[in-house]
Amino acid sequence: LVKKLNKLKNIADKDVDIAVGGYYPVVNISASRGREWARNTTTKDDSVSHYVPKYSLTVRQPVYDGENVRSRVNKNKALAERSYHDIQDGQENLALRLTDAYLDILRTKEQISLAEQNLQAHQEILDIVQTRFKNKLVSQADVVQVQGRLALAEAELRRNKNDLSNAGIMFYELTDRHPGELVEPASPAKQLPLDLKSAVDITLGSHPAVLGTTKTIEAVDASIKELLATEGPAFLL
Repeated sequence: LVKKLNKLKNIADKDVDIAVGGYYPVVNISASRGREWARNTTTKDDSVSHYVPKYSLTVRQPVYDGENVRSRVNKNKALAERSYHDIQDGQENLALRLTDAYLDILRTKEQISLAEQNLQAHQEILDIVQTRFKNKLVSQADVVQVQGRLALAEAELRRNKNDLSNAGIMFYELTDRHPGELVEPASPAKQLPLDLKSAVDITLGSHPAVLGTTKTIEAVDASIKELLATEGPAFLL
């Protein structure tokens, strides 16, 4: 995803260079040579043919275009800056997915440990109940009830192991490496905003998705100005 966004950013930068080219003169050179047939309508001579070379050189320099070029440049610059923010947003989203996978692995490992302890406890209870059943101290219904609880504990353990496998697959897809032994991360509490207003201010001022949207609005405004400029006069030298 990030590689694709980088390619789009490079294309947007090239579009800016192309738009800036509108400020510079345009030079056209053409040359041709070929046989030409002509009939003299005055003397009514038969048609004659001869080779005629043709050359032309034209230079056009924009003097005034109603800010058409400037608007196009501003539009492409805004789109290029939006592409930059799109890259940042994509990187942050990947980092968030990796963080989720990392924490899911740690969480499910802890849950598996608890599930294994719970399963062992239910197995010990079943052994005790079965012994008491043999001694006719409890009924068959008591044994069945404990067996049902043991089955639920086994299902819970299988579910947690499946969740760990899914988290490991996600981690591998994002990093191209197996998780191995992960370290419990430090709490980010000290880095969090102190209140909701601070969180909103930080988001509006630095979040790439918000900044990208702002640049999109700027690009739309410049596109409107570019379109309006085409309706006015333009002067070229």
